[in-house]
Amino acid sequence: MRVRLDELDPGALFVVRALPHAAEAEFAELESEVTMLMDKAQKKLDSRGRRT
Repeated sequence: MRVRLDELDPGALFVVRALPHAAEAEFAELESEVTMLMDKAQKKLDSRGRRT
């Protein structure tokens, strides 16, 4: 996960909110979901243009 966080632009924020059922999930499942959401957010940024 640290590798993915290092891909963020300096000053970028990525907020993760864990819902109660996440406490029972396997790490691999959570990591996969966070990766998917980060990719989705990046695509959204790319399509809108980066804000500075």
